[in-house]
Amino acid sequence: MNLYLKRLFPYLVLVFIGFPGVFYRRGWLFERLNDWHSPFLDGWFTTITWLGDATFAVLILFWLYWFKNYKWVYAFVLGFVLHVVFVHFFKQWIAHGFERPFLYYQQIGLESSFDWIEGVSIRKLNSFPSGHTATAFFFATFLSQFSKRVIVYLWLFLAIMVGLSRVYIGQHWFMDIYVGMLFGLWSTLLSLYLVNRYPRSWFEKRRKQ
Repeated sequence: MNLYLKRLFPYLVLVFIGFPGVFYRRGWLFERLNDWHSPFLDGWFTTITWLGDATFAVLILFWLYWFKNYKWVYAFVLGFVLHVVFVHFFKQWIAHGFERPFLYYQQIGLESSFDWIEGVSIRKLNSFPSGHTATAFFFATFLSQFSKRVIVYLWLFLAIMVGLSRVYIGQHWFMDIYVGMLFGLWSTLLSLYLVNRYPRSWFEKRRKQ
C-alpha cells in the first residue's frame, strides 16, 4: 500500500482555495446559503448530510475486509479512531460551548430573519468542528487511495456536499466545516503513514476465500 498523494491533490487544492474563507466573518457562508433556501435544496441537503454519519464506517469496513488485505482494514480503523479523537477533543475541550448558528442569531435577536428547515433538530452548542464533515472527508480521502480518478472526484464532490449541507441546515459555520475537512484529510494521511512506517507481518493477509 502506497500513500497516493496524487489522488489527494484535489483535496489539497480545496484546502488552499478554502483557506481565505476562515478570515471572513463567522456567518458569511450560512447567510449566503440561507438566501438560496428552496424545497428542492432542503430535501437535497437534509438527505446528503447523512453521508457524514459515522455508521457508514461499518459498510466501508465490511467492504475492505471482503475485498482488500488486512492492512487496509487496519488503516481504516486507525484513521477512523484518529478522526473521532480529533473531533471529540475539540468539541468537548478546546471549543466546548461554541455557539451554533441558531443560538448565535437568537442571542442578537435575528433568528427570525433566517429560514430554518422544519423537521431538522437544531442544536445550539459545540459547533466546532463539524463531525459530519470530518467523517465525510475521512471516508472520501481514504477511499480515494484505491479509486480511479473519476471516482476520486465523485468522493470529493460528495464530501463537499456534506460540508455544505451542515451549513445549509443551520448546524455549522464555515470554519467548522473547513477544520472538519482538515481533520478528515489529516486522519487519512496519518493512518497511512503509520501503517507504512510500522508494518506488520499479517498486513498482507486476506480473509479466506
